[in-house]
Amino acid sequence: MSTSQNLDSFPEEEMAENPNSNGRGRERRTLEDYVAFTGTINFNSNMEMKPALIHLVQSNQFNGLVHENPYTHLATFLKICNTVKIHQVPNEAIRLSLFPFSLAGNAKVWLNSFPENSLTSWEDVVAKFLSKYFPQSKINKGKQEISTPARHG
Repeated sequence: MSTSQNLDSFPEEEMAENPNSNGRGRERRTLEDYVAFTGTINFNSNMEMKPALIHLVQSNQFNGLVHENPYTHLATFLKICNTVKIHQVPNEAIRLSLFPFSLAGNAKVWLNSFPENSLTSWEDVVAKFLSKYFPQSKINKGKQEISTPARHG
């Protein structure tokens, strides 16, 4: 019996009740369904994050390199986090749980240098992150470059 004959032999009532059914009581699945991992990763008992979300955050990792802009990193990170809503979980908890995934290299080492549970608020994380990767000396240098007239030779 060919595949088309198999499909033709499904009961019409079942196909009408469930258009995504393959006629055997199961949902039809696409190739994408088989490729995509659909499990969840537990961070704590109150929250589950989909691996696709973690992958999205990891696609914009900050390494702490001189040419990287920490403000741009935080803005992109917040855009991603703002697309996530988890029932009865505050936005701050989502940000704190996902932020480590947004760091790599020296920035990850920096974050891991803090004692466990010492960073308890998003504002504290942002303040320490910017203090480390956009220190006052860099701000002062930028101000000086702006206020010093350029000399043309």
